[in-house]
Amino acid sequence: MAQLNEDLLLGGMAISNQYIKGAIVALLALLLTIGILAASTVQMAVGYLFLLPFTIYITGTNIMNVGFVVVIFSAFVLFKKKERLVFDATSICIFIFILSFIPSLFIASSKVLITHMSMLLQYICCMLMYVFVSNLIDSEDNIKSITKALVVILYAYSLFAIVEYFFFPYSVGLHRVRGPWREYELYSEYLSYMLPIAVYYFRDSKLKLAATCCLILIMMLLTGTRGGPMSLLLGLIFWWMLETNRFANAVKMTALAIIILPLALISYELISSGTKIDKADALVQRFSDTTLNKNYMPDTRASVWTIHGKVISKIGLLGEGPNPRGNWYYKAIAAGDATLLAGSRLPEPSVAGYPHSLILTLMETGGVPALFAFYVIVVSLLVRLYRMKRRVADSAAHLHMVRLLNVLLVSIAIFIINETKIEFVRYFHYQLYIFGYLFGLAGGVLRCYTKILDEAN
Repeated sequence: MAQLNEDLLLGGMAISNQYIKGAIVALLALLLTIGILAASTVQMAVGYLFLLPFTIYITGTNIMNVGFVVVIFSAFVLFKKKERLVFDATSICIFIFILSFIPSLFIASSKVLITHMSMLLQYICCMLMYVFVSNLIDSEDNIKSITKALVVILYAYSLFAIVEYFFFPYSVGLHRVRGPWREYELYSEYLSYMLPIAVYYFRDSKLKLAATCCLILIMMLLTGTRGGPMSLLLGLIFWWMLETNRFANAVKMTALAIIILPLALISYELISSGTKIDKADALVQRFSDTTLNKNYMPDTRASVWTIHGKVISKIGLLGEGPNPRGNWYYKAIAAGDATLLAGSRLPEPSVAGYPHSLILTLMETGGVPALFAFYVIVVSLLVRLYRMKRRVADSAAHLHMVRLLNVLLVSIAIFIINETKIEFVRYFHYQLYIFGYLFGLAGGVLRCYTKILDEAN
């Protein structure tokens, strides 16, 4: 489902033995059953958070994540949810986003209809994840539990990334950290918007705060990406503007750490030169190879907009369908299967490849309707967060609410800034994380704080 090449993307860590796969799947099914029967809704959400990016290493596909989402959501609605399920404004916007792909289905080739429908199923699962997480957060204790889980998972994902980096390295291109999302840019993006959440969680412990920030910056360094640190810096400047109290000191120190990152890179290059880790300076190499055009854009990104602008003009305003670049596309190119490609209006991968921009991706897949619908989701969520901040800003008793609302504003802003040069919709498990644990957390916080303020009045 929407994967370029599973064998390459999984590197050396995929499980090939069918008996081991079967045993792990059976174990996960048992744990899922126990969780549904005995665990609380928060425990279910946290448990799935641990499993989310790793199931594909077992099956090689995303079908297990589809099953998990459907089962967890059904169990939540049927057995765990005591109150009526709430569909807020953001969930309605997500539903409209899904509907925006319907027009492109009618003009896409019938030969690839199954792959398009699979992508629609993935987006439906993303909506279920948002509704699930936003509805389970009905108290400040649940907010604390989810934010704590996100920070713990940050360390778990980092441990996985380190193990992969040293023992199961990805052999294509430079030696870089990919993390559980299996993509350098997305892992760097994940680290960038998780840093504000970590700063908020460790706001009362300078040592833990410093250690976590250092871990995030080191891991970002090892991804070898340029956009992640830049998006984080812009996000921190935005955060600095939002904060008006002493909590801003933590933001200032973090921003300073990002600003001096080039000095750290220079030092790292000198230290690593001639040592066993001399292949780990991917970011230095990529910065040194970067050239800017007359508009001060990196050449690698400027050409993408030119190429895909022509592709979009060929496809039209309604797009090619929600999943035009699934495995079928690249396998057909490799096999020279002209009959399968005959119904597609997309060029060969060697000409265009992935757009490396959410804006371009949405224009190519769902056209103007999908692009407009997605940014309505993000903008409406940011507006709701800002309005809630204005509502609680005048009360000293609600200072912690203002801080968390600022963190969510910044994290979502960092995500959407970074998405101008990468597309999160390429990977289903990462889609689930964004809609469930980033957007869903924001929606749940809004719902919880609204309930608290209404009861106070």
